[in-house]
Amino acid sequence: MIPEDWGWYIPIKKDGFHLALCCGHQSGDADEFLCFIDPCKPTIRKWLKKIDTTAQVQRVAEALEKILA
Repeated sequence: MIPEDWGWYIPIKKDGFHLALCCGHQSGDADEFLCFIDPCKPTIRKWLKKIDTTAQVQRVAEALEKILA
C-alpha cells in the first residue's frame, strides 16, 4: 500500500501492466469514500502495442463491489 495525498494506492500484482485499487476520502469527509481502479481505460498502450485491460479491471471491480456491499 502506498500513501498518497488523496488516499491510498494499492498495487495489484499483474503481469503485463500496472493495476491498482485506489481509495480516499470524498471531499475530505470522514464517512464518504471514493474508490477507483487504475487503469480506468479498457485498453492501454505499452511499448507500441495495445493491452486489453477489460477482464482484469472487471474482476477487481466485481470484488470491490462485493466487499462494499
